[in-house]
Amino acid sequence: MPRSGRGIDTLPVAHLDEQALEIRTLNDYRDQIVTERSRLANRLRWQLVQLAPDLEAKLAPASLDHAQVRQRVARRLQRLPRTAQVRVAKLILKRSGQITLEERELRAEISALIEGQCPALLAEHGCGPITAAIIIGHTAGAQRFPTDACFARHAGTAPIPASSGNTQRHRLHPRRQPGN
Repeated sequence: MPRSGRGIDTLPVAHLDEQALEIRTLNDYRDQIVTERSRLANRLRWQLVQLAPDLEAKLAPASLDHAQVRQRVARRLQRLPRTAQVRVAKLILKRSGQITLEERELRAEISALIEGQCPALLAEHGCGPITAAIIIGHTAGAQRFPTDACFARHAGTAPIPASSGNTQRHRLHPRRQPGN
């Protein structure tokens, strides 16, 4: 039971402003198409095991995200006999390329929106546009927290001492959901 004047009940309701909601919407969609591209790449690799096992064996993980690799696979598929399996492999390859272009456009749009919303976040070491989009889109107004420590605790990133003997270390505070 929360003490009076403290706890989650005293915080303002979480709310995303229009631009933060736009960033979250675009980033969530970007995440969905990246997942779709991964599924397509797996399906294409399965097709290539049947059609051109030597080519599939040479493909590195996630290499189908690169235009040069897709072009090499397309050239190889062109030389194979025209079958339904080859046709499907070509269609998968084409769709994968379309998704890659769409993802790049979304990434650029997200970057521009974040530059306008919170350029300081991008200046942080290790925080690129996608990480910044996740932070902006999922914090729902971090300014509603009275201190950085309150926000860190709510987000599950507040350090808690977990030292033993001479070993000094910390673990992250487990975020508790309302009702737990």
